[in-house]
Amino acid sequence: IKFKGDIPSVLRADKIYWDQVENDLEEVENQLENVRKIALHEVYGKKHPLAGKKKGKDDDDMSQESMTLEAEVEALRSTKIGLFTLDAIKRVSSLRENVERTKKKFSKLLEYFGEEDKKKM
Repeated sequence: IKFKGDIPSVLRADKIYWDQVENDLEEVENQLENVRKIALHEVYGKKHPLAGKKKGKDDDDMSQESMTLEAEVEALRSTKIGLFTLDAIKRVSSLRENVERTKKKFSKLLEYFGEEDKKKM
């Protein structure tokens, strides 16, 4: 095995796959936010205090700016889709932390091999 000779091709391949991982994770986070909004809409739809009032172009946005985190979690716990959402948020957040940790470690690895200026993750 010619380790030194294999490194350039591994780094190029890694960049392609890593970009895809980051793009896919971002898409999962965006879709999970949509599911969270659906779950909150399921709970608050017609009985939300602001439901009867016009909120403008953000009418579908169930971000609940006036809602505390505790109230939102309680609302999400009241439905099956909400429970799924809470579990998924926890798992995706953990995945995001792992991605960020991996990026830092990869950066240190590149620095170790003297590649920090040539390759940005």
